[in-house]
Amino acid sequence: NIFEELPLTIIPPDYYKIKVSLINKNLEEIFSREAPFLITPAQYLSRPWVISMPMVLSEDPIFANILGNQFLNKNEEAKAKTYLEGAYNRNPNNPKFALDLSNLLFKAKEFLKVKQIAAPFMHDERKNEFLQIMGNSSQALGELVEAISFYQEYLSFYGTNIFILNSIGDCYFQLNNTEEALSAWEKSLEISPDQEKIKTRVKNLKEKK
Repeated sequence: NIFEELPLTIIPPDYYKIKVSLINKNLEEIFSREAPFLITPAQYLSRPWVISMPMVLSEDPIFANILGNQFLNKNEEAKAKTYLEGAYNRNPNNPKFALDLSNLLFKAKEFLKVKQIAAPFMHDERKNEFLQIMGNSSQALGELVEAISFYQEYLSFYGTNIFILNSIGDCYFQLNNTEEALSAWEKSLEISPDQEKIKTRVKNLKEKK
């Protein structure tokens, strides 16, 4: 055991980290340990600070979900799907697990599976998290009226979003409702006028009128 006193009176109050290293005769670090500490301007502290960082059990599906998202960030989608499906299958009532798997499946163009996974969450307040992906999946499946309904709910809850407005415009255009398509795209341009593709669509529609 080694004991050493260090005067702290000349150090201003703040949060610090101390590192202690064990050096061999060749001045090589063979072991070190760090620890935070606090110097306070108060003459005394009324009570100690207590920090608790509880961890879930290693078997908890949250770890599979975390690993799945990490593999997804690395574009290793096959591995990501294994872990994200594992987390979802062990707790299908968890909206995060369901949404993360849905996002992966949407990327893989498995739109019907996305809707099947999200459907149980569409009957309570959790549905707001799934409105966009349900709209995207419905649109991809050609269910345009349903897609518009999801998108409009999204806007009612989250507020204006140019991507949602553009998608609404696309749906109305495919339904041959040029008035509503034009309205949605013009609202999008009011928010972000530098969308050349949308500007061209609006211009073409107006010229046909």
